[in-house]
Amino acid sequence: MIDPVGYLDMVMLEGGARLIATDSGGVQKEAFFFRVPCVTLRDETEWVELLDTGWNRLIRPGRDSDNRRH
Repeated sequence: MIDPVGYLDMVMLEGGARLIATDSGGVQKEAFFFRVPCVTLRDETEWVELLDTGWNRLIRPGRDSDNRRH
């Protein structure tokens, strides 16, 4: 984890990442554009197509990892 950064720095970090963990809808989509696997820490996502294609995994906070959607 790092301190907050500006948008351009964030985009640069995303592009060089091997994996992104986020609760941000925008970052989920940016991860897809950069072809970086993403773990979304929320109960749901507006980008269900990213789940269906395998670029994103949804992990529901406070729940067992067996309850995740792949």
